[in-house]
Amino acid sequence: INAAKATYEKDLDRFELENNVQIITVEDSKPTKLTAEKAIYEQSFGKVFLTGNAQILQGEDIIKGNVINAELSPDKKLRYATAIGNAYLKQKTSERTTEVKANELNASFNQNQKIQKANAVGNGDVAIIPVNSNDYTKFGMSAPKAINLDFRSDGTLSNLQTQGRTTIKLDSPNNSPDSANKKLTADKINTTFRNNGNELAKATAIGDAELLIEPLRSSPQNYKTVINSSRFDCEFFAKNNAKNCSANGSAEVVRFPTVNNKNKQNLSANTLNAVFNQQTQDVERFEANGKAKFSEADRNGIANQIIYTADDEVVKFRGGEPTVWDSNARAKANEIDWDTRNEKSHLRGDVSTTYYSQKKTNGATPFGSLNSPVFLTANDAKFDHQAETALYTGNARAWQENNYVRAEKLLLQQKQGEMYAEGKVQSMIYDTERTFAGRKSKTPVYATADKMFYQSRNNLIRYEDNVDIRQGTDRIVGGIANVYLDKNNELSKTIVEKDVVITQPNRRATGNYAQYNAEDESVILRGEPAQINDAENGSSNGREIIVYLKENRVVGNGKTTQNDTGRIRSVYKIKEKQKEK
Repeated sequence: INAAKATYEKDLDRFELENNVQIITVEDSKPTKLTAEKAIYEQSFGKVFLTGNAQILQGEDIIKGNVINAELSPDKKLRYATAIGNAYLKQKTSERTTEVKANELNASFNQNQKIQKANAVGNGDVAIIPVNSNDYTKFGMSAPKAINLDFRSDGTLSNLQTQGRTTIKLDSPNNSPDSANKKLTADKINTTFRNNGNELAKATAIGDAELLIEPLRSSPQNYKTVINSSRFDCEFFAKNNAKNCSANGSAEVVRFPTVNNKNKQNLSANTLNAVFNQQTQDVERFEANGKAKFSEADRNGIANQIIYTADDEVVKFRGGEPTVWDSNARAKANEIDWDTRNEKSHLRGDVSTTYYSQKKTNGATPFGSLNSPVFLTANDAKFDHQAETALYTGNARAWQENNYVRAEKLLLQQKQGEMYAEGKVQSMIYDTERTFAGRKSKTPVYATADKMFYQSRNNLIRYEDNVDIRQGTDRIVGGIANVYLDKNNELSKTIVEKDVVITQPNRRATGNYAQYNAEDESVILRGEPAQINDAENGSSNGREIIVYLKENRVVGNGKTTQNDTGRIRSVYKIKEKQKEK
């Protein structure tokens, strides 16, 4: 016992000490040293009252406070200590330093002078500082009411329990371009440590819980992420590195880009698991289950399960009829993959898309009603949102009301206002107006081909290879057909080329070129030669033949603008009544 001034009461075995007080026990190789401005030491009872700069040292372990009340065992070992006012506890090992700060600290020790329990009361803080900070996440905790620390018999930290709104900070080493710090906040947090006492094993956050993940650097791939739920259960890799955090309650995720050219992302679900990368400590994957929803800018998606992977920024929608939509269209499929980085989507299995109107396709589909919805289905679909293209494959079909296009493949190019179809193309897109017995009526036009191309700016539909066009009882086949529509999406003219064959009841025509004009219901037929065979009236051939359908009149030209030489040949059938006359 050392002090500048001392009073000893023998009957009570009591010391009153002042000025630079030191009390040192030397019962083992790890002596306990108590220091203060003033002290009362009741030696027989093993009680020490320290005031003014009070502290207790055991090797490199320290307890400090304005006032410390301590209790020693009969063999002078520290059994219990209470520090009041600016209370501080430090425990140091070869791998880390544990620090506790609070208004008041209560600590108990075992026979080996190891800390068993420590209770921080009022505005408590705990920090675990690694010796090697290059690959070790720094741990910090704060709580307004209390933090209870439990230690194992060897003095290693076992678990922490808190009271009041609690925050845990995990500061990652800045040794990776996508390293991220984390902050977990809740009404109550319980943490469990590994056997070495240096590293977190588990943390449970209960009550209005929030998990903040903040990258140390800004980049297009890095997002500041905020997750809210009623409860989090977190597991950790070695060195305090987060492994995963499960939100066991309705969870909401907001991801804020760290660069200006990216969009905010939102994810919500009944339950959520955030999986972390062991090296970077940023989110590696989100697994959202139960009424899951993801949104970015104008685009949204729902499914029973959503999986988001950070390395490729792809959102996977699975189960419960996955659906995605924006201000232009809505799409469903058995599986949907949304590549948010490259702004592309891939839909697989029973794909169904609804464009809210023809306007929303930017005129890329060859249908007439601007305000009616357009539907597309297929086995598979790929969207490029930047290029504004949509590729449908496998039994693809597009339709609006009674008009449709079927093919093995349909490609929409919205910026260009174009559609391309390939493979067993079938269509019924427009009507033609025909005159029968002096009365006009509309007849739908059906067409098949190997390929079809639609261009809205020219109101052009082009069919290629094995073209077969039917309107009522009329049929025309050829190699290529260009169909021109008017502003009302009705037929203006049709031009067919290459091995043209036109058939009507009792009439057949052939040539290399045929042009149907809707205005006067005429067919211009050219060939080498063009030929018409009529079962009732006979046949005609020449370089150019014009058939006026509503007048049932045929005009032949031997000369054309392309060829000024040629002759017309006609064969007339004489009916029986004409023979009798």
